[in-house]
Amino acid sequence: MPAVYIYLDWNVFDGLQKIQQLNDSDKEAFTFINNLIAQQNVFVPYSNAHINDLIRGYKKNPTYTQGDLSFIAQITGNLAVVQYWGHDQVTWHQRDVFQFFEDALEEKSNDFDSLEKLCEGDEFGMMKTMMDLFKSVPLPDNFSKLFELDPVFDKIFATSREKLTIYSLMDDLMKMSSLLKTDYSIYKSLRGFTSKIIKKYKNDPSLKAQLQILDNQEAPNFLKASSDEMYEWAKNKSSSKTSGNSDYSKVIDTYLKIDWRGYKSDERFDNMIDDALHTFYAAHCHFFVTEDDRCHYKATETFKELGILTRVFKPKEFLSFVKQTLKDGDSGQILREG
Repeated sequence: MPAVYIYLDWNVFDGLQKIQQLNDSDKEAFTFINNLIAQQNVFVPYSNAHINDLIRGYKKNPTYTQGDLSFIAQITGNLAVVQYWGHDQVTWHQRDVFQFFEDALEEKSNDFDSLEKLCEGDEFGMMKTMMDLFKSVPLPDNFSKLFELDPVFDKIFATSREKLTIYSLMDDLMKMSSLLKTDYSIYKSLRGFTSKIIKKYKNDPSLKAQLQILDNQEAPNFLKASSDEMYEWAKNKSSSKTSGNSDYSKVIDTYLKIDWRGYKSDERFDNMIDDALHTFYAAHCHFFVTEDDRCHYKATETFKELGILTRVFKPKEFLSFVKQTLKDGDSGQILREG
């Protein structure tokens, strides 16, 4: 029988570590998965999405990180599946999980999350001179009206509200990525604000008249757009390229688009991004096992929309599926349906 690859979400790795603490019904499913791995009936890779999960945990409490890394090494045998920057396909290889974690931790420590921190690395002082210039350039007078639209903008543009300068706006935009990761309400609020504005102005005759005067052909279409069309519009307007790997772009974009629809949507932006990554890597395996209800739904929908054959299960569902398959006497069905 060909090799079977199972991609496990971090919550399943965590459950495998804590089998003895689980209730009886959960313990049966996790013990079954553990035995499959121990008997080398399946192969389990880890990815940089797991590394991201561990880094978040490490920043909150580093006590358990070494044990978590040891467990990943034990379960996976250091088999990694990674989409490296600049590559047009994933790489399957042996990579020491401890070294991977240390490299990723060091890389994240060099991230710039503010203009002030960025300027600290400017040994010639040229950037600081430029930033000082921007501190004296005011924002347009009507920028303040933004804060009347929704309270979420008070959080996103906190510095700009206090100091109405181009520098403050640039600094707020630079901090936004970090802010989305630490304030779990912002992503949800932005999505809600967008839906509210669309509903409010979709049939507003005065807005339509203003757009006609401005000869803006695009905005009326945007106001009529569905959730998926809005996502595609925003993605196409972005100048950033997700990856040279078209499959990566398809899976990640589809997952995020499904989240944007609002059903079983994540409230934590960083979790959503990493779950999209987990889904991409799971697409290279026969099965994806996760305890997360939101991820389970969105991964299933992503694979369905893209015609990817990977099956998504929760641990108990996976146990039931294999038991039924073996009962039917057709072990080959596992791979054919996977």
